Amino acid sequence: AAMSTEASLSWEPATVVCLEANGFAVRKREAASGAIELHWVPILRSPEGASELLSAARSGLRCIEWAKITRELMLTSSLDSTESAETWFELSRPVAQGETIDFFMSHSWHDDADAKFET
Repeated sequence: AAMSTEASLSWEPATVVCLEANGFAVRKREAASGAIELHWVPILRSPEGASELLSAARSGLRCIEWAKITRELMLTSSLDSTESAETWFELSRPVAQGETIDFFMSHSWHDDADAKFET
């Protein structure tokens, strides 16, 4: 199989077959044709050090309060529209210094929304 270079892959089942300092190769089956494909995924390195990256991640970390999580929210995707993405951002707030997030909830739209909400 020929190997393609991908800047980003969709989230599909794949197997990592090679890992190097500058990237990794994954093997996946093409859904439409059933052909096996190899994709090279580059690992982008930041010129910043680990402490700067961690600081940037902390400053951008957001959460949604439990009271704002509804069944309807679980049924929508930020990909539905720009309006949905903006609404979701408005529902969230920055995580305060010293505060921790109680739980991470999967944002997979393939999961059962009712089961996720009930949990």
